[in-house]
Amino acid sequence: MRPISRAGYVYMPSYKLIRAPQEDAIDFRLKGIRDTSVFNGFCAHHDKQLFAPIEDQPFVCSPEQLFLHAFRAVAKESYLKRSQADTTLTHEQIANIHGLPEDAQTEVGHMMELHQAVAAIGAEEIETLKARLDKIYCAQDWSRLVSTIIPFKKTPTVVANFVYDPDFDFDGGLLQDLEDLSRPLDHLMITITPSGAGGFALLSHLDDAGAAPRCLITSLLQRTDPTTALLWLTITHAENIAFSPDWYESLSREVKIKLKASLNSNINLRKPRIQLQDCPEFIADWNAEAAFSL
Repeated sequence: MRPISRAGYVYMPSYKLIRAPQEDAIDFRLKGIRDTSVFNGFCAHHDKQLFAPIEDQPFVCSPEQLFLHAFRAVAKESYLKRSQADTTLTHEQIANIHGLPEDAQTEVGHMMELHQAVAAIGAEEIETLKARLDKIYCAQDWSRLVSTIIPFKKTPTVVANFVYDPDFDFDGGLLQDLEDLSRPLDHLMITITPSGAGGFALLSHLDDAGAAPRCLITSLLQRTDPTTALLWLTITHAENIAFSPDWYESLSREVKIKLKASLNSNINLRKPRIQLQDCPEFIADWNAEAAFSL
């Protein structure tokens, strides 16, 4: 995060557990990078050992570096999803904490049951993916990962590392049904990282994944403004994201409102998420060069 920070601070999503009815659950706030970039899924020794090729060496798009960026996204998501599934409060606990009236407790109970079920399914799904990546890492069979790399001449104003299941493309076309539990989901691991005077976007999936990740990548690359498309994809689907303060503060009020609305749509289980087809015409330009695959 340091290359995009200002005096050690970046904008990141900030969650409000208690808020007024008209307030958003998530907003963007300045946070210190020392306080926000820590992932406690590994002990310090193994974290250093695992990620040294991408933390201590220049990025050269080596197969091992591409794998480690994807692996870190999956490891973090696995850790967070399991923690979320195991620590969900009961509706009685929430009612007691917030002093909810009795007539509101039934609705809260239904919402919490749904939330817990979704969290448990998500944890199992991502843990299955991580187990597969664990085996690849032990065998050092980096060829099992297929990556599309988009180089940028300018330093990206956003840093992100996340995994998601592509459901719709930029034209609103259905790629996979996330509610169909009869088949495993296809995952896409995405990293946006500065490097030297520019940066890279890495979009990776396993070699035996279905069509969804490939179709999503094709849809993104067909956009006339790949920077904005990538930014919109990240904002609508990622939580592990940081913005350059100078860039974020330069945005118009209308764009900021749209970014916040999109981010908040991700946590609303009753309304469909704002899809990629709502992508704005322009947010930023990092001078994208021709993409290539490894």
